[in-house]
Amino acid sequence: DMLFSLPEINSHQSAYCPRCQAKIRDGRDWSLTRLAAMAFTMLLLMPFAWGEPLLHIWLLGIRIDANVMQGIWQMTKQGDAITGSMVFFCVIGAPLILVTSIAYLWFGNRLGMNLRPVLLMLERLKEWVMLDIYLVGIGVASIKVQDYAHIQAGVGLFSFVALVILTTVTLSHLNVEELWERFYP
Repeated sequence: DMLFSLPEINSHQSAYCPRCQAKIRDGRDWSLTRLAAMAFTMLLLMPFAWGEPLLHIWLLGIRIDANVMQGIWQMTKQGDAITGSMVFFCVIGAPLILVTSIAYLWFGNRLGMNLRPVLLMLERLKEWVMLDIYLVGIGVASIKVQDYAHIQAGVGLFSFVALVILTTVTLSHLNVEELWERFYP
C-alpha cells in the first residue's frame, strides 16, 4: 500500500495511482443542473419512445405498428412473462428510475433532503439501463424481416434513438463518486 495526497483536479481531469496506475478519480463529472436538464429532456421523450410506433411493417398487405409497450405485452401474452418483465424493467423501469433519481437529487439538494438512498441506488442502477440493447434488437429484427416485409421507421424510432443517445451520454457523465463527495464531503 502507498499513501499519497490527491492534488486538486478539475472536473474534466482524471487521477491515477502513481504506483499501479489504477484510476482513482474519474474526470467525467457534469454539474447536477446539466444532469437534471438531460433527465428532463429524457422524460419528455419517454412517452413518444415507448408509445409511438417504432416501425411500420407491411406484411402480406396488413400494416402492423410495433411499439415498445406492445412488444412487451406480446412477450407476456405469449407465455414469456419473465422475459417480458425483464424487458419492461430494463427498457422502461430502469430509465424511468434513473430520470426520477436525478430529479430527486436536484430537488432534494435544494430542499435539504436525505440523498444517501438515491446515491446508493444509482451505483447499482446504471447496469440495468439497457435501452441500447433493445435498439440493437430492433435493428437485428428489421434486417431479418426486411426480406419478406416492407419496413418503415416510425416517429417512435426517432424518439427512441434520441432517448438512447441522451441516456448513454448521461450515464457516461454521471459520476456517483463525485456526487457523494459533493453532497457528503
